[in-house]
Amino acid sequence: MSAHVLIVTDRYLLIVTESGHAKRVELAAVPVTGRGRSGVRVSREPLAAALVVAARDDVLIATRAGRVERVAISDVPVMDRRARGVRIIDLDDGDIVTTAAVAAVSPSGLHRGVACGPARRARDRPGAPAPAAAQGAS
Repeated sequence: MSAHVLIVTDRYLLIVTESGHAKRVELAAVPVTGRGRSGVRVSREPLAAALVVAARDDVLIATRAGRVERVAISDVPVMDRRARGVRIIDLDDGDIVTTAAVAAVSPSGLHRGVACGPARRARDRPGAPAPAAAQGAS
């Protein structure tokens, strides 16, 4: 039997701190540790999230105050695991980043740059059916 190793070169560990800093770290820069070990320090600040991402992904950053921002992973620089990172979200006084998640791209092709959120109504989204009143108006 032979063992096969899959080497994925476009995957990174995204580190997001509560203060709004982020960095991408090469997965190879994070050593595998044994069971019961203390792990590897990747930040001096409290973490909000640590995610495995691809360079083409977007990430949604959420704050305690209820703000959500979408950020392209390609805009977050690849840095050493000991680096502080760069600010990816401006926070109001007393606010912190609470979580982050990789943003899914919908089958209709919704990508960053297309407005989304509560200010955008369902009928205004690409590919959404026209309201019944508008269909009969022609």
